[in-house]
Parts: sequence; C-alpha cells; structure tokens
Amino acid sequence: MVKCGLLFSLLLLSFYLQAQTLGGSSQYNFLKAAASPQLSALGGINISQQSDDIGLAFQNPSQLQDKMSGQMQAIFHSLPGAIKNYNLITGIVIGSSIQISE
Repeated sequence: MVKCGLLFSLLLLSFYLQAQTLGGSSQYNFLKAAASPQLSALGGINISQQSDDIGLAFQNPSQLQDKMSGQMQAIFHSLPGAIKNYNLITGIVIGSSIQISE
C-alpha cells in the first residue's frame, strides 16, 4: 500500500513539474530572434545556404569568407511590450583569417 501511494505521489509530481516548464519555455522567446533577415526567412537555422551575408556567418561561423571582410550589418527589432533589440555585425580581417564581432 505504501508503494502504491509513493508511486501515485511521484506520478502527480511529474505532472506538476511538466506543467511548470510550459510557461518557462515560452518566456524570453525574443532572445531567440534571428540575427539577420535572411536567416529569419530560412527559419532561424542555416546549415547549407552559401551567401555573402555576414549575418548568416554570425549564426554559423564556418561560413565566414574573405570577401565578407569590411561588411557591416545593422539590424533593429521592435517587439511587443516595448522590447527593442539592436544588432551590429561586422567582419574584420585579423592576420590571415576573418573575425566576426557583434
């Protein structure tokens, strides 16, 4: 009988814990906003699109190319609740490789 009560308590606790993550997983979704318009159009994840867009390289640094040196991209997101997000992405050649900075 004690085992049955303990099992029932654990079952109720698991439903309670799962209910708590529902609200937590939907909070701060604005932090997951894509860093460039082209990346937003691709669904937020880019693993194969080759482009000269420095914003794509910010999400996937393996796509950095020498021709991206000197590019600058300024992005402004205005979201509900007076949330504003600014991104400034530049590509700079340091030594023999290009570096990206935000």
